[in-house]
Amino acid sequence: MTDRRDHPHDDASPRPSTRPRLTEPAQSPEARSTPARLAEEATASGSERPTSAPAHWASVATPAGTFLPLGEDDLVRALGIRYASSRRFGAPEPYAYDRPFAADTPAPACPQVHKPTDTELVALGFDEDCQRLSVTRPDTAETGLPVLVWIHGGSYVAGAGDVPYYDPRWLVEEQNVIVVAVTYRIGLFGYLGDGESREANPGLLDQVEAVRWVHRNIGGFGGDPDRITIAGQSAGGHACWDLLQVEELRGMIARAIVQSAPLGIVFGRRRALAALTPSAAATESMREADPQDLADGRIRIDRLAFRQGLAKFMPFTTRYGARPLPPESELVGRWKGLAGSVEVLMGTTSREVSLFTGILPSLQRLADSPRGSRWVVEPLVRALTRKVYGRESRRWARLFRQAGGRAVSYTFVYGRPGMTLSCCHLSELPLLFPSPAWRRGVEEAGAGVTGPEVVATYDPETVEEAGRALRAAWGAFVREGADAVEPIPGVLDLD
Repeated sequence: MTDRRDHPHDDASPRPSTRPRLTEPAQSPEARSTPARLAEEATASGSERPTSAPAHWASVATPAGTFLPLGEDDLVRALGIRYASSRRFGAPEPYAYDRPFAADTPAPACPQVHKPTDTELVALGFDEDCQRLSVTRPDTAETGLPVLVWIHGGSYVAGAGDVPYYDPRWLVEEQNVIVVAVTYRIGLFGYLGDGESREANPGLLDQVEAVRWVHRNIGGFGGDPDRITIAGQSAGGHACWDLLQVEELRGMIARAIVQSAPLGIVFGRRRALAALTPSAAATESMREADPQDLADGRIRIDRLAFRQGLAKFMPFTTRYGARPLPPESELVGRWKGLAGSVEVLMGTTSREVSLFTGILPSLQRLADSPRGSRWVVEPLVRALTRKVYGRESRRWARLFRQAGGRAVSYTFVYGRPGMTLSCCHLSELPLLFPSPAWRRGVEEAGAGVTGPEVVATYDPETVEEAGRALRAAWGAFVREGADAVEPIPGVLDLD
């Protein structure tokens, strides 16, 4: 499919978007909504840097087209490159440009439930044609660089690849790698399909197409297509685990970093999926729905999921046995079959579930008292962390090693003792991506918790050193593999 900016769906009907098309003039500040202006002001206050033409890679020719990146200090950024297009609920098709593309605008987010205070997210805009990726590399002439493909988390209902929280600047500069951030369809756009009236796993199919795009095209950006590491956290970690199970990606992925994947609640969901998946008739009506109305449909699914056991903690997920995934009965065999061709780094934080204590006011009150925290909340946090995250992560890593593969299990342990959110779910992210966005504003990072609340759990005297060490560990894995990863006292324990 070639570049048709005014009609990106080819023969599909145009769909409304909350983001101006790249060929349209941007609205004046006076015409923009108040949330958009707030987002622009917040972003300009701390994260934007002067841009210019890069010293190297000013024009990048690839099989998917020619791209004109931005230069930013010592970085090259090629932003918002479309890797696929699709009809609503359909499988993605590879996308190619027939004229040079100015890769100067971050990828929009998939439409999702959001608040006006989600300023970093709102600044990106929302567009269900969000199948885009952004490439960041050092502004040097060096080629053959290892590549990290980042899959964002958000329970498959929230987030975007280009929010400033995931700015890869520090990984790229310090570790001399290329980072590719992927945005994909989420919520009802990307999940909970029945596999008949619509694709079961459009969001995962987007990710598959993104990996294929990277493998085909990253050489044009000076990357090594034989050294691609996929990485992600939470739902993004689960997505990486799933991508390893996709047969058509065999030989394209060299390594995977699976961070805090909720592997304890994603299997055995036949009853839950039957209860939550929209009917064929409902799907037909959703094909014509306004994008934001469809995104808001997540709220109804969340209510339906309340009686579905552990599935209520993440109602949207992939369906095994539907394209491109094998049935659950074949997962162990597929996993063991990867042992000779892929290396894996997978693990959790030590207190994942502490992120969610604030959801229940009674639990939060107990967490605020020394006795309640010690005798009720802490044992519950540790037990649920093992059940939802830790136990299955270690089991799959152990199976991989038993099959002769190289797999490293880790536990992230950096955080000040006695703080409710220490070592919570996502607490490693501000160290891997130390963007100023984590330290400002009231935007929710997860479960009602803001970035500044997570950062407050760090020791200000050691956080910079801890962050550099963690980024070095991830960089070592991307460059050299499992044998290069070493424990970091007080930050990263290895099993």
